[in-house]
This record gives sequence, structure tokens and C-alpha cells, in this order.
Amino acid sequence: MKKFLVSLSLVAILWGCSPARLKEHPSLINHGILPLSTNNPYVAANILLAREAEKSTYLFNFLKNRGAPTAIEIIQDSFGPTRMLFFYPAEKEVYRATLEQSKNFREWLISGPYQISRQDYRTLASYESSLYGEPLFIIWDKPYRFKYKSKQKFAGVLEPDIPPPPKPRPKRKTRAVKKHVSTGQPVEAGVSTSSVTVDWSKLNTDQKAIFLSKGFAERTANGDLIHRVTREDETLAEIAEWYTKSKLNAAKIAAYNKLSPSAALTPGMQIKIPRTLLKRFKVMPGSSPVPLYRAESETTTEHRPSATKNRVHDSHDENSEHHDSHTEHHGHH
Repeated sequence: MKKFLVSLSLVAILWGCSPARLKEHPSLINHGILPLSTNNPYVAANILLAREAEKSTYLFNFLKNRGAPTAIEIIQDSFGPTRMLFFYPAEKEVYRATLEQSKNFREWLISGPYQISRQDYRTLASYESSLYGEPLFIIWDKPYRFKYKSKQKFAGVLEPDIPPPPKPRPKRKTRAVKKHVSTGQPVEAGVSTSSVTVDWSKLNTDQKAIFLSKGFAERTANGDLIHRVTREDETLAEIAEWYTKSKLNAAKIAAYNKLSPSAALTPGMQIKIPRTLLKRFKVMPGSSPVPLYRAESETTTEHRPSATKNRVHDSHDENSEHHDSHTEHHGHH
């Protein structure tokens, strides 16, 4: 009897610690970007999103306030919770929803918006041009179209009259002083000095996304640069030549990452370049940074959900009674 109780306890512990998984419609998981139909609510992607909206108050309220996306993508790794991406190509925005589940809790926690990567935007452009109107869903046996309503929140708000700023007085022209740049610290042409002095640890998620979208490489909290290997033939010498302008720094970078100077690099590896060696701050040509909203792990770049998540939480109380009644009704079917 004791062995049975111990086994039962272990099963309960493992179930409680296991990541939240999405078991319905397995054919849609890790299948890439899925467009939502605007006239057929029985398309698989429409059905999945409708069922999850019935189960999750946060998700339903998000769709109600933000409107339905043009397309979704479901990402489920071997480890970690299931994630769902909501694409809005007209605004070039994407939101990320993470499934959180425990014994008495199951909700989609939503963060964003992030800027859509170029590759995803190209894929979505073909869908957006062929869609008219909002996607159609059947939720609680009723047809639903979630329209974008955030602009209505500002209707009727009076803006105070702001007096025009005073005209600046003409200033005397002064001769430009040439700054001496040390040859040991060359400045890269075309790179803003803000990319050098910016404190990456103090940037929020949206600000980091803007930097990444402009081609800058990811940074750690202490200022080190993170290079993501994307080719099988990449070498530490090549990485050192680009970011530090000297192949001789390959040995230092290898030691910093606890690798041998001749180590073979594989796609997906993260190579840290010490901030003291940096001369270039943009991603090495031939490499493509992973969009922040697709990152499998958030241990390197600190991820803070933006106000969207809070807005969804705030609207939970307002609509929870409405949602619970529908959920109860749905349970009878």
C-alpha cells in the first residue's frame, strides 16, 4: 500500500512540474504560420483558437480588445510550455502567448507587441493581401468576429491646447572642434554612438526588439555581445574578425566561451564576445538574429511582458462572470 501511495505521489509531482502542453490538433503544432479564415469558422486553425478562447479568459479578453490576428503559429518544444504567436501584419506586430497550467489554473499569458521579423513578414504579406474582414469563429455555439477596438478608447478625450514653443534665438556659429580618436579604439562608420554607450540591462523588451530589428546584435546585461551561429562553416576567427576587427582575438573569444580555438561551431550555438574587445555591434553578415518572440529560452535576454499582459489581466474581472457562464454552458455539450 505504501509503494502504491509513493508511486501516486511521484506521478502527481511529475504532473505538476511538467510544462503546459497543447494536446488538441497535433497536426497544427510546429507547422509554421497558419492563416485564419475570414469566412469559414471550421478551418482547423480557427477551431483551435476558438476552443482556447472558451477555456482562457485572458485570451478571450485579449482578442476582444486587440482584435483577431491574421495568422497564428503554435510552437511546442521538447521542454518548456506551449507558445502561440499572433500575427498582425497590417501593423507589423506580433504577440506571444504562453500556456501556463497548474492544478487549478490554466491560462494563456500574453506579452507584446514585438516587431515582426522580415522573414515572417514576407510570409504573411501573401496572406494579408487575400484576406478581407476579420476571421470568423464559433465560440459557445455563436459566431464571433473580433474587431480592433483600441482606437475607440480615445474617442471623446479632450486634449489640452499646448502653446507653441518659443522661437529659438539665433546662435553664433562656432568652429567645430575635431575630436581625437585613439587608434586603439576605432569607431565604425555608420554606427551610432548610442549602440556603444547604451545600457542593455535597462532596456525593456520593446526597446530591445527595436535594436534587434535595426540589425544590432543581442547583448547581455554586462555589455557582452551575443553572436548566434547560423552556418555550419562559421569559425571563431571569422567571428573575431568581424566583431573585433582582428582574427588574433579568436583565442580570447574561445577562452571566454570555454572552447578550443579550433572548435567546430554548430548552428544554434551562442558565442559571447567580451565587451572590451568589441569594435562592431551589428550582426555579422551572413547571420540572422533570432526574433525575440521566437526565442526558445529567455535566460540570456531578460524578458519583461509589456503593458498588454497587464491590460489583459485588468480586464479579467470585468469579463470573468460572462466567461464562466459560457464555460459552464459549454460543459453541458
